[in-house]
Amino acid sequence: MNWMQRRVARRYEAGEEGLTLIEMLIVVLILGILATIVILGISAFQGTGEHEACDATSKTVEAAAAAYYAKNGSWPTIAQLTGASPPYLKSTPKASWGIAINGGTGDVTNTCP
Repeated sequence: MNWMQRRVARRYEAGEEGLTLIEMLIVVLILGILATIVILGISAFQGTGEHEACDATSKTVEAAAAAYYAKNGSWPTIAQLTGASPPYLKSTPKASWGIAINGGTGDVTNTCP
């Protein structure tokens, strides 16, 4: 019989039931630490996903701008990419990402999070 089984057996023999305050505090502390680790891990993944989505959108805008330039001979604005017929982009990128096309060179810049 290991030490935990002996402790539990002694409690039942003495008529003790339930947990002590110290035991409850330790359990709550452990659960709090585990919850903190999980929350921090999830927030790190969320930030990484948004950054990757922004980078992918930036590359899509760059490819669409190059296609527009090949067809029309001038570099477009984001509005021209979404307003062309047929459109080079289905929708305008999120404003918070700050994706823009530099007029003369066609370079795409972004301020991804």
